[in-house]
Amino acid sequence: MIGGPRCPWHSTLRGLKTELPPAGGGGGEPIGVGDRYALSRDEPATAEELTFAIAEAIQTAEELALTSVARGDASQSEIISERLTPNLMQAKMYAEIAPCGAELDHSSAPEIRNGIAEATAVASDLADIDAKYSPLLSTLRRLREAVSRLIN
Repeated sequence: MIGGPRCPWHSTLRGLKTELPPAGGGGGEPIGVGDRYALSRDEPATAEELTFAIAEAIQTAEELALTSVARGDASQSEIISERLTPNLMQAKMYAEIAPCGAELDHSSAPEIRNGIAEATAVASDLADIDAKYSPLLSTLRRLREAVSRLIN
């Protein structure tokens, strides 16, 4: 967001990491139980909604990385931090380029699609290792499908 936020939606993205509630609401349940890590909103229909959904996925990935560290498995946390999160951040950055309320710009579509696809592949590898990553994988697959629908 060069030059500051373009609309109220973009201004809410500032400080998102501290303001975004856990996906699906609710707290206190163990990691991976229920829909805590599912997209908390309907399928994204605009670039702003896609940006928010990607931000939710980033937060979910960061929370899972922290639980991996707490359980003593730094290797999974490292995979999330070095491979999954950067790809999602790339996709989010290109989704933010679209004007407020607009549909996705076809010129940024390949970067968004690639970032989510790469993150989905990493999440798939992690879900093969530990089932706690399966809800994140499902969320990323839904995001990938939503991007395909938004762009086509």
